This record gives sequence, C-alpha cells and structure tokens, in this order.
Amino acid sequence: MSTRIEAAYEDGVLKPLVPLRDIQEHARVVITVEAPGVVEQFRGVVRIDPTIAIEITDSADYSLLDS
Repeated sequence: MSTRIEAAYEDGVLKPLVPLRDIQEHARVVITVEAPGVVEQFRGVVRIDPTIAIEITDSADYSLLDS
C-alpha cells in the first residue's frame, strides 16, 4: 500500500496534517521525504494578477532556456 500525505516537522518528529486511517498505531512504515519546492513554499504568499502572470510566462524576456 502506498499513501501520500503532508506532514509538519516539529521537535524532531514528522506529524501528519490529517489522520492516517489505514495505518494502525505503532505500525512500521517507510517514509520518503520530499522538501517543498519554491512554488509550494510561496503558494498563497505571493499574489499576482493572472493577466500579468500570463504575460510573464509568454514573454521571451523571462525565458528559462536562454539562461
């Protein structure tokens, strides 16, 4: 069985943000930790008008390919 969850790391312990209904107490599990990327870290923090966002993504001035 594989389940993807989000957890907070507090005081050296990973704490699920929602209850894990399919896992019994004290069950051993394997955890893969994936740190959030920049987009996830700033989701909801940085606000931008959707029209401006489209202009930026369509603009050659902001191309990642020319770096």
